[in-house]
Amino acid sequence: MGFVLYLEFHPRIVILMTGQLIVSAFVCAALITGTVLRVSYLDDPAQKRKAVTITVWILFVFYAVYLVYLLFLDDAYGRSFLSPFSHRDHAGYFENSINFIPFKEISRYLTDVLNGELRYSAINIFGNMAAFAPMGFFLPVLFKRLRKFWPFVIFIICLITAVELLQLVLMTGSCDVDDLILNTLGAAVMFWIFRLKGFQKLFGKLGFITEMQCN
Repeated sequence: MGFVLYLEFHPRIVILMTGQLIVSAFVCAALITGTVLRVSYLDDPAQKRKAVTITVWILFVFYAVYLVYLLFLDDAYGRSFLSPFSHRDHAGYFENSINFIPFKEISRYLTDVLNGELRYSAINIFGNMAAFAPMGFFLPVLFKRLRKFWPFVIFIICLITAVELLQLVLMTGSCDVDDLILNTLGAAVMFWIFRLKGFQKLFGKLGFITEMQCN
């Protein structure tokens, strides 16, 4: 995990997004596989729960650091608040990177899809949904109070709103209400996916989580 983050932050090493995803997926898969093998040899439910908890926390920290990098530091998306503010086009940023009208950008993306311009629109729609989707797993698993749907959604909305406002203050990325909508939708969908009986049964075997609730 540390090596992957080192590659991400090293100024002289440039890794394409596809490579980042492949390396990150491989590292996460290796960690999960190792944990599953370890748990399979443990008889004590408390030890199983501890092993899984540690792994989930490691994955969560890795994901959180990577998300912060993606949102605020990734030069590939023009997101770097490390350069002096005086060198920025303030007027241009506020004109082109702020949207407070719900569904304005989403409707434009959907129009582009209908016109055959799939790549850019798909990246914006599904990329924004995917960015916070892991929260639908990590937060309910790690924090008992967020295992109910509405407390989870309210927390996610507050979290993403804070991120969007911070991007506005730092003038990195964009401050877009449609990002809030798509990010929240992605997290909510993942929350419901992990409410499926198959996942709940697996969690139950690990003695790790009680059933997530929809109210």
